[in-house]
Amino acid sequence: MKKWLSTTMMIALLAGGSPSVFANEQAEFAAQQKAEYEQRISHLLEKGEFKLALQLQLELLERFYDKEDRTQIDRLGKLLVENDVSGITTLVDGKLLEADAVPFVQEGRTMVPVRAISNALDAEVTWNEAERSVLIQRGEDSITLYADKAEALVNGQQARLDSAPLIREDRLYLPLRFVSEQLDAQVQWQEEGKVVIIDDKNTAPQEPDTPDVADAPPAASEPERSNSYGLSWPGLGQGTAYLFAQNRELLSMLGLTADELQAELRAGNTIADIADDQDVDVDDVIDLLLEQAEERVADQVEDGRLTEDEAEKIRRNLKSDIEDLVERGL
Repeated sequence: MKKWLSTTMMIALLAGGSPSVFANEQAEFAAQQKAEYEQRISHLLEKGEFKLALQLQLELLERFYDKEDRTQIDRLGKLLVENDVSGITTLVDGKLLEADAVPFVQEGRTMVPVRAISNALDAEVTWNEAERSVLIQRGEDSITLYADKAEALVNGQQARLDSAPLIREDRLYLPLRFVSEQLDAQVQWQEEGKVVIIDDKNTAPQEPDTPDVADAPPAASEPERSNSYGLSWPGLGQGTAYLFAQNRELLSMLGLTADELQAELRAGNTIADIADDQDVDVDDVIDLLLEQAEERVADQVEDGRLTEDEAEKIRRNLKSDIEDLVERGL
């Protein structure tokens, strides 16, 4: 059986939004999910809530990235500007490049920590202290770069660099475009918002994060959680943490501010963990969220946004879905 509610849609239900319910093919379900994201982002923009809109935009890109469609990247750039994000934002196949140090521009070239780009492109890295060089290997391709030298070996052949790798605060930074392109990735630059877009040519076209059949096992390399509808999700998204923090009754029960709850979720804690730390019975949290969700479903039936059959399908497993939700981390 297919899942009816995504994590973000469940939170939207609790926060007063309208979940979509479908029993059609996965592609139609995914398209509706994407539309839900876009509708909520547009609503947030109208209200001037740019920070939350940015988080949801990043989550939308991660789950529904299409390298042929640059409209979402354009909107990301505008949101970065609205949020006064002055640094460089790097996306690899729609996913935010995670780095323990901030990329920077030197002589017109974006420099990133070696571990960040190698992890993003699934490459192996070996540091040679004696030569102050790094060997990056991916499949049959290999690149050797040297700190403070504008030269490299690409599959054994000499190559020149426009900007030499350098060491800053004990981290080796590499020219992003050169390394990415040598590892068979396409690199583009969007000036608005200072966004670097990397599309890995070795990555198959991304399927939307849509329902799986109930008996399909999750990929071994990406542990996932499944709820009673049979859909596996990797966990709460960054935007979902913000949506949780809009629930005033939940905040009051936990004795936290919105910022405090967001910080706890971003630190990897689950709602169940947070409740335990605040000496709140997690069953009371579940009962609160269940009551809120049931009220929203009833309101949406009354407003004509849901049919009785659709509402019944939601109610049937609502408690188990909420129980699953409070155990999820980012």
